[in-house]
Amino acid sequence: MPDHFRFSYRGSKGQARASDRWSAADDASTASLGSALLAIAVFASIFFLPIILPTGMAKAWVHWKSDSGEPLKWDRREIEMEARFGGNEGATCLPRAQGVELYEFGPCWEDVVRSAADQFYRTDAGLRINITSLPAKPRCIIGDGTNTITVGDTYCGYAFDDRSIAIAFNRWNFESGVMRESDVVFNTAVTWNSYSGPGRRLSDDTVLFDMHRVAIHEFGHTWGLDHPDEAGQEVAAIMNSTISNIDRLQPDDIEGIMAIYGSEGRPVGAADPPRAMLQAIAPITAEDQSTIRIRCEDERSDCPVFLDCTDQGSGRAFSGTLPDEVPAAGVSVLSSADLMRITGGTPWDKRLTCKLRSPRSISGQVWTRSGNGVLINNTAIAEPSYSEERYIVRLYSIPAPGGVDESNIRVHCPVAIHSDCDDIAIRCWEDDGTLHEGSLETVERGSVEHFQSQRLVELIDHRWQGMGLSCHLVSSFYITAQILTRTGGNALVNNSEVSMH
Repeated sequence: MPDHFRFSYRGSKGQARASDRWSAADDASTASLGSALLAIAVFASIFFLPIILPTGMAKAWVHWKSDSGEPLKWDRREIEMEARFGGNEGATCLPRAQGVELYEFGPCWEDVVRSAADQFYRTDAGLRINITSLPAKPRCIIGDGTNTITVGDTYCGYAFDDRSIAIAFNRWNFESGVMRESDVVFNTAVTWNSYSGPGRRLSDDTVLFDMHRVAIHEFGHTWGLDHPDEAGQEVAAIMNSTISNIDRLQPDDIEGIMAIYGSEGRPVGAADPPRAMLQAIAPITAEDQSTIRIRCEDERSDCPVFLDCTDQGSGRAFSGTLPDEVPAAGVSVLSSADLMRITGGTPWDKRLTCKLRSPRSISGQVWTRSGNGVLINNTAIAEPSYSEERYIVRLYSIPAPGGVDESNIRVHCPVAIHSDCDDIAIRCWEDDGTLHEGSLETVERGSVEHFQSQRLVELIDHRWQGMGLSCHLVSSFYITAQILTRTGGNALVNNSEVSMH
């Protein structure tokens, strides 16, 4: 028996239609795709209305089925897809949308769809789409045997109607219902960007569509989910056929994925012990660009790694599992963009602190290229020693404010202590041994108190000269600290670590 085909649309105007079908004339016109059955489900853009559910509304995910009622799914948890967004050999990254930089999930369209695909990997089902970027120009990709993401003002010569902003296409085996191909086409006639939160419009009131949430929806079809609202259900889900302010997988969507594919039984998570701490990882918007190197210290077995991260500015939590285990005695290398995709696809505001959790021994480093291209290691932090029931963190050679060198001091209160870090005493000595004291009142649990040397002047009520100040942070809590100093020429260096015997 031949494979069969199905389409799912997301629309740009009008109300959602319950279960539209091709007309007889349209059915006849699909002969060029082989023996195919085509169905359309429209996704309407009532973009700015939140979904409000009745109290106690049951979850209502819907499994995508063939016309004969066969539930459709892949026979594996991992598939390959090609991203074809156009461009030549040297310009496969197209980071601008209608002349506007991508707001989030970029800098490239390929990054946007990878982040959307990773939403499904972060569920316990662990469904992975490996996306390869190709410079190939958009063309007809439906039914060619390759899973593809592309753009165009038509799909294989068929025009998008004025309601359609994207189309998902699946091919499956007629007898078994096993998926064989999935393709996604984004309509270039509408205005795209990528962002989270409520829907946005341009200054001329043009709707600015978010490719990230649209891609999540379409990948839901790739994995076999259908529209719950078109099945008469009322539930908060990104798989509903009416677009809304929902921008992530919802519990109903995740329940559907888990019901179809089950749990992968991952070997690592937040309950595993922390093996390394990485500090001051730059966001993708920063001038300083960070590279994270994670090494598996086990020489016999690969190391799974769970990233347990906190924004040092807002205290927001970010977490996720490395898609691939670090090879035995090997290293996995991540950029800030990789880390953002793994931990949820949302950019952090300030510097990021990450605990690396694993059942096996691992180590980590953060290398930051800053200023005029200088590469430095900003991994080291000042760990506390313990004396007379107090923890003492030592910070040495702190430059005075107002000079060429300017320091950022970061005091971290670990989330594991189950309370805020209160009343941290600051005891500082000048080079001649003169003592100056102050206190840091509260560092919230799981966050970092970030301040520059001018704030330290205010805390100890004293201004020093040059690098002539050394300080102890004294606390009843296990705190850590770090100093990053931006030096002449706009380079960034780490002067946290001190040699002690």
